Amino acid sequence: MSQPKLTFQGQTIEVEPGTTILEALHTLGQDVRSDCEFGNCGTDPVVVLSGMENLSKPVDDEEWNLKFNKFPDNVRMACVTQITGDVEVELFQ
Repeated sequence: MSQPKLTFQGQTIEVEPGTTILEALHTLGQDVRSDCEFGNCGTDPVVVLSGMENLSKPVDDEEWNLKFNKFPDNVRMACVTQITGDVEVELFQ
């Protein structure tokens, strides 16, 4: 079975299953700010362009944060969202 892949701005890397989006972005050399790393502070939202089904379910803190900040349905917090299959993301603007 092949490793999950994360694609960001045309760059694709293979990651271990369970790697967070934030960890993968750091591996790509992206300096993404994340203050709490619990999914609660809202500093690291990413837009999931494809592969939402290949991500972990939101943890309670992230779920609250997503609703409180009224993020669109395709936004996740990079620090707590684990990759289980191929996914493509971009930073939330």
